[in-house]
Amino acid sequence: MHWQDSIKTSKQHMQKTQMASTAPPTKSWINFAVIAYLCLTLVGCFFCDSDTLADQVVPPAPDFSQIHNVAAKKQAFIEYLSPLVAEVNQQVLEERQFLEKMQQWQQQGRWIRSALLDRLIQLSAKYRENTEITSSQFFENLLIKVDSVPLSLAIAQAATESGWGTSRFAREGHNYFGQWCFVKGCGLVPKARSDNLHHEVARFDSPLISVERYVLNLNRHHKYQDFRQKRAKMRADTPKNRGLQLAGELRHYSERREAYIQDLQSIIRSNDLAALDF
Repeated sequence: MHWQDSIKTSKQHMQKTQMASTAPPTKSWINFAVIAYLCLTLVGCFFCDSDTLADQVVPPAPDFSQIHNVAAKKQAFIEYLSPLVAEVNQQVLEERQFLEKMQQWQQQGRWIRSALLDRLIQLSAKYRENTEITSSQFFENLLIKVDSVPLSLAIAQAATESGWGTSRFAREGHNYFGQWCFVKGCGLVPKARSDNLHHEVARFDSPLISVERYVLNLNRHHKYQDFRQKRAKMRADTPKNRGLQLAGELRHYSERREAYIQDLQSIIRSNDLAALDF
């Protein structure tokens, strides 16, 4: 069966079967986080039989607001978030590995069975990639989008957006990255929201889903294209300071623009988070 015919058949099948502070943590914790991250990344995600993490049980977050020692609070925060980021990154890297294999098959002119084409169609929808699946450009574009987010950067953004896990949105809505939603009742209404605004701060079923949506947002939203392009160029280089450098491409994540970037980079430096990017 030709690629084009296989894709048409797959799309029809899917349509029939389917009716969006400064005290650093201790060095010993940084070492532990690196080991935990390595284990999840190298061994693989044992829980991910599908492309969603929604069914996974996640331990409840500590009440970070009750940890009054700043260094201890940060250590607990990094300890809690790091495995979640590692797990989401592992899922993304498994998707990337699949795409690389399919790209190789496409270049070799090999037949790709319907089930694999179904997954390619699902990934193109998930990452909002509209180029023709039969083209080499499809794989080139998608591989720029489907990649991991440096742990140092994810921790720095979570710390900034949630006040090291103490914000109302983190405590009540498992939202550690300040994601908004725009359907009434989809989240928590900010107390300082202007009358002419209608957004809410999204509520998630678990912190893991918050991490998953954060990574997906960076990987597909048009405002983070520069972030993805720079990440792709850095892939062949040493991963040292990846998070610090990529933070410079996130001016559109906050209305504070350059000041936001400076805050992220300051958190990465002052808490030695670059040690997590190996």
